[in-house]
Amino acid sequence: EAWSALSVIDGTDNFSRSGVVSFTCPQIEETAVNNKKNYWIRARIAAGGYGAPAGMVVTESATQVVEDVLAPYVTDQAAAIAALTQQGYNFGYAYQAATWTPPFIQALAIGCTQVVRPQQMTTLNGFEYGVLDVPVDGRPFAPPAEEVPTFYLGLDCEAYESEVADGPMTLFFAPASEPGALPAVLADEGGRAVDLVGVDYLSPDGWKTLTPIRTGSRSSRDGVAIFQAPTVFPPALLLGQTRRWLRLQEPSLKSPNPILSGIYLNVAPAVNAVSQSDVILGGSTGAPDQTFQFPQKSILAGPSVKVLEPLPATFSADDSDLKAALDQSLQAADATGGSDLTEAWVPWKEVSNFDFSTPASRHYLLDHSTGQIAFGDGVRGQIPPQGKRNIQAFRYRSGGGPDGNVPAGTLDTLKKAIPGLGPLRNVMDAVGGVAADAPDELPRRAPAQVRSQGLAVTLSDFANVALEASQDVIRAVCEDTDSGTVRLSILPRNAGQTPTPGFDLTSRVEAVIRKRALPLLSPYIVVAGPDYPAIAASITVALKPGSTQPAVRKALTSAYALFLNPLTGGPDGQGWRFGSRVTAASVAEMAGQVAGVAFVDGVSLGEDLTAIDLAANQLPQPGPLSVVFLHA
Repeated sequence: EAWSALSVIDGTDNFSRSGVVSFTCPQIEETAVNNKKNYWIRARIAAGGYGAPAGMVVTESATQVVEDVLAPYVTDQAAAIAALTQQGYNFGYAYQAATWTPPFIQALAIGCTQVVRPQQMTTLNGFEYGVLDVPVDGRPFAPPAEEVPTFYLGLDCEAYESEVADGPMTLFFAPASEPGALPAVLADEGGRAVDLVGVDYLSPDGWKTLTPIRTGSRSSRDGVAIFQAPTVFPPALLLGQTRRWLRLQEPSLKSPNPILSGIYLNVAPAVNAVSQSDVILGGSTGAPDQTFQFPQKSILAGPSVKVLEPLPATFSADDSDLKAALDQSLQAADATGGSDLTEAWVPWKEVSNFDFSTPASRHYLLDHSTGQIAFGDGVRGQIPPQGKRNIQAFRYRSGGGPDGNVPAGTLDTLKKAIPGLGPLRNVMDAVGGVAADAPDELPRRAPAQVRSQGLAVTLSDFANVALEASQDVIRAVCEDTDSGTVRLSILPRNAGQTPTPGFDLTSRVEAVIRKRALPLLSPYIVVAGPDYPAIAASITVALKPGSTQPAVRKALTSAYALFLNPLTGGPDGQGWRFGSRVTAASVAEMAGQVAGVAFVDGVSLGEDLTAIDLAANQLPQPGPLSVVFLHA
């Protein structure tokens, strides 16, 4: 055993002042020093010292003695120095006191900081924790295994067994609040609808693709996809959780993409409507121009109205509807054990007018807002045959209206319990309910409907059909784009400075447009909201006596915003049309009518412009407004 030197950091200048001596303490074994066992550390003088002891010292040499003491008594100093040196008298002695200055330690404190090196480390890779020994062999953090953007869905095991297993699996891709945007999984980079990307499930043999029943993009545009639940779909550990796992991968996904507000399992569409069936509307008297009344008002589209008609001895070419109804009735009669039929329920068709109806046309008109149904006069439209209770609404729905537009989470109660159906809620705002057209709106819509005849062929036809598709559409414009798409911009009946259509409205309008357009154009139709460039302005005005600058500036700012409102602004207060020209003169006229303004000295728009021409799909919104006051 031997003492080993420590490498220290000395902050005391060899114990000559107060300070700290620090060092890294090695592993010390218990050792006996002076027969006392302990863990020993010592400090010692390795070289030098702290002064000298007391004693006699040489004070002078022979030369100094001759020069300083004997000089007056000798004539030859050199001979005297030589004689003294020869006799050994070449120095003197003096007593010198001790010069010891050893350290005096008043207090000694010992402290330590324990440094523990980790023996293991925890890593988090892909939401999964792992434990590695230190030092680490390799890289502790691994790059993700996915080579393309991937979204994972972990399904609760118990809920899956009770709600989904062995049945259809419905996924709803809810678009975010970005109005008019398709879910990223339902649109390509040009905004056109595409089929839903594949959805995979994690099987014991790895990832496999679910069998689609309905992809819900090109046809329905509602963001709902339905898949057949896999027969072998066990829970698996992934991303640190045991779940039944689904994933979506999109190799061509590019940024930016529309954002989803959620992906929901087990969804079903809901409408603000009450279904009715087998409702007798009345009996025909055989007279022309008969009308009947549905029990409810606000009849939604698609009612099924049938008339009980007697069967002729022979069928003519115009009796195809009657013969089809007979065949259907015969099948029902065979199933119940009887086939002697003398009459059958024949479906009649709803039309918008009787202009193209013939005496043999089984047509009727329906005022959906009042619930009144009208039949022809025998020249334009067939008269229902005479009979009692022979006009029936087999199926129809009533309801709708703006009252049904309720926020998300509002609908959470079933009026009638359904076995196997648990708690529910509407995951998105209910939209699409509109009031019937007011009489003063008919002159605005009617000319466009007459021109288009319900078909979308020219660009103006697309805009006209959009107005016809929903009462929520106030204005519409259609244009070709450089990307090869047909862009239809619609202005909705929404409040605010920049009304923008929601996903529901754009989807409904696009569905109508696709039905009315040429099939070759259908994939290239994009419905979106307007672009709103900000219009900056500078207005120079003089104040009326008694008016203050803050009050007039506030009034001008408010009036400028109202003037550029796309629905209620503009020079005539009827709103702005797509592609309008905003002129400094019209802004000056507006500013001159503001309370407190004596006169307008000048107006400039943008970067000192007198007018700004908007693009075909643009409507204005107010930008920064500078108000300059003339001093009297």
